[in-house]
Parts: sequence; C-alpha cells; structure tokens
Amino acid sequence: MSKETPLFSIVITCYNRAQFLEMAVDSVLKQSIPSLELLVIDDGSSQVYEDVIRRTCTKDDRIIYVRNEINQGVSHARNIGVKRANGAYISFLDDDDTLHHSFLETALKTFDSQPGCDIAISFSTVHPDSNKRLFHYHVVKETLKRQPIRRIYGRPQAALLLKYPPQINSMVFDRHVFDDNVFDESLHFGEDIYLWHRFLDSNFHFGKKPDTEAKVFVRIHGDRHLSQATHDDVVTFLKRIRSDFIYFGKPFRVTVNFKLFMRFLLMKDARNATGYLLSGLRSPLQFCHILLSQLRLKINVLTSYLLYRFFRIDL
Repeated sequence: MSKETPLFSIVITCYNRAQFLEMAVDSVLKQSIPSLELLVIDDGSSQVYEDVIRRTCTKDDRIIYVRNEINQGVSHARNIGVKRANGAYISFLDDDDTLHHSFLETALKTFDSQPGCDIAISFSTVHPDSNKRLFHYHVVKETLKRQPIRRIYGRPQAALLLKYPPQINSMVFDRHVFDDNVFDESLHFGEDIYLWHRFLDSNFHFGKKPDTEAKVFVRIHGDRHLSQATHDDVVTFLKRIRSDFIYFGKPFRVTVNFKLFMRFLLMKDARNATGYLLSGLRSPLQFCHILLSQLRLKINVLTSYLLYRFFRIDL
C-alpha cells in the first residue's frame, strides 16, 4: 500500500464464504476515489476458504489481509478492522455485497457539503444476482420502507431508526465516531442498530441521504426472507435497547414495547406478550398506529410478492 495516508478505510469481514468475495473486493478497488485501503478480516475460515481469500487479497497493494485464527463473530472482526484502519473515513461491506463505483465519492460530497456531518448514509438495494424467488419481495419491501431522501436521523427519530435502520453497508463514518464506540460483541443480533443508538446518544449527526444512484447492492440468499436470528437473540437486543436508551421518549418506548410484544407472541409466550401489550397500551393511539402500519406493510409486501411469485403480476 502507498505510504500516503488513505482517505477511506473499507472493512470487509468474511467467514467460510469466499465465492462472492472477489466481486465485493473489485467493487471497492474500482471506486472513483482511489485513495483507499481495504481491510479484509478473515474471521477464522477453514483452510480451503482461507486459501481463496488470501489469493483474492494479493491482487492490489491497497488490500490488507488480517486473519483471526478462531472465529469470534462479525462484531469482533469489525472492531479489529476499525482498530487497524488508517483512513479519515471508515465503511463496512459484507463479503457478498458490492458498491456502486461512485459510492465513496458520493459520501465524500456529503461530508464536504454538510458541515458537522459525522455519518453519511446512501440507499441500499437488492443485488440483481439474489435468489430470484425472493428478489421481487425484497425490492418491494425496501421501496415501502424507504424513508424520504432528506430524512435526518436524530433523537426525535430514534424510533424511526429502530423500525427502519439503514444497512450498515450503506453508511460511511468519520473515524472519530469510533473513538469511544465499538460494536457490542455480546450481541448476536442488532449489534449495528445498537451502535446507531450509541451514536445518537453521543449526538453525532446523520447526514441527509443524497438523491443518487450510488448505492450498495445487498445480496439476498436462501429460500425464505425471514431473519436467521433466534427469538432469544432478538429479545436480548430489544431488552438492551429498552434499558439503555429508554429516555429517548414515548414514541421510542412504544416502538420497543410493540416489538417485544410481537416477538413474544411469535414465541407463544403469553405471559410476557401480555405484559408488553399492556405497557404499549399505556399510549394506545401510538401503539395502535404502529400495529396498523406494520400490518399494512406486511400485507402490501406479501400480496405483491405472491402475485409476482405465482402469476408474474408486477405491481
């Protein structure tokens, strides 16, 4: 790598999944701003994957390969990347996703044009190589959930950040935000969303989303759209959010209570579900509004997906 300090540090974490890594790496190396370093953190992959990852990392002297001998999870790997980063700005990319060629250039324009901006956010979209059975579902879902381009996340919008968090891959951070913040390695779900709320707690400023095609392309795998996280993982995350950031205000509390109510309902835990239902109903109008909006979202997405899946009707 050049001795010149890079402007951007991009952290890619990978574990036993090298088949898409080269495309992810190429999308970084082809950025319109060449002043960058790419840290590939191999989180203890087995030998066959390690060999492929090492070969991929020899294609450019801007790539730094770091290997954990033991798999310790994505949060630990990202924290290593942050510690090793030299750039003024830091971003993260999953090993199966790709960036638009002007993604970093757009982020830099956001920082330059919005004084005081600490975190730049772009849009994310479904990678066209995703599972075709789910591609349409996720396109519709993300379109319905997309927030206005000029949305600014802040303390009044804390509930919004919990309901509709941006993809971590779509965000670029001024490196100073990590001076006193790291990914929580005890969480196995929502560790990125938890960190976003830490940033709100620190009064960091989320920049306005730019009206641009410079997106991150997120690849969807598998035969179903549901999260692979366990119920217990999600409940642990929500309870941590509820206890650590409860002072964000009533809309935030109601949103957390609603999510806990729904999660315990799915777990068929009537006692806890009833408890959080009663907590939510202390603000009945807000709770019912969240319930109806979520039901409308699910109905719209599922209807569109099923019409496309079985009849190829594209709404």
